[in-house]
Amino acid sequence: MGLRRSCAVAAARLGGMTWTREPRTWMAIAGVLVLWASAFAGIRAGLRLTPSGLPGPDGYGPGELALLRFGTASLVVSANQVVHPS
Repeated sequence: MGLRRSCAVAAARLGGMTWTREPRTWMAIAGVLVLWASAFAGIRAGLRLTPSGLPGPDGYGPGELALLRFGTASLVVSANQVVHPS
């Protein structure tokens, strides 16, 4: 079975569902990609910066950075839940 046939079978199983490409969707995708790509640079900088904010040999540890990332994500998700309750 070829790739086109596989895609046609999958589309038939989904009932002809189509994905609308609204500008908000593309903006969300672009935002996620930019934030994801910049995370690597942020982690590298965080491993080099000291708690005083100056570059130094002993930066934040991996555990401290993980706590900061999860804490930030928790705040964003909580704020989203307050603004858009289910």
